[in-house]
Amino acid sequence: MTADADWNYYYYDHSGRLTKKIEVGTGIAWKYAWNESSKLTQVRRWSEDPDTVGTAILQKALDYKYNAFGLVLEKSLDGSGGNSPVTQRYAYEGANVLADLNGSSSLTTRYLRTDRTNQLLARIDSGVPRWYLLDRLNSTRDVIDATWHRSSTLPSRPDAIRSSGQLARNFY
Repeated sequence: MTADADWNYYYYDHSGRLTKKIEVGTGIAWKYAWNESSKLTQVRRWSEDPDTVGTAILQKALDYKYNAFGLVLEKSLDGSGGNSPVTQRYAYEGANVLADLNGSSSLTTRYLRTDRTNQLLARIDSGVPRWYLLDRLNSTRDVIDATWHRSSTLPSRPDAIRSSGQLARNFY
């Protein structure tokens, strides 16, 4: 256990993985669970420390499932702590995400890639392609749509939990 100015307490397991942190001012507790391969499997936000306070309320829940190669197969977010998680699944080709699927395993996003790992050429959401323009160093310089209009911002890897409680897009 250790402490700092922002979080009152940090708790770790025998492998050195963070298992719980408690905020100084509010008492909000975050609990983490890991699998045997040290992959994060659960994140829970509680109104208070559920290990010491019997009235703690679950506020957010995030779950990850992995395949045998350690790649994320599914993530589920329950932004309200109730029983209404939003699930997103991933289909792979090797180590690259080929498609995003919703909780019913219906296709939501397809990815067209180059022969390099994790390098996008295009992304197709709801039938609308967005083409990634690469420079000579194979870095993404711009994104255009099917009508050659420039995207206003380049996609980036957002936080796993957005303030709106929706699952993040462009997870990979």
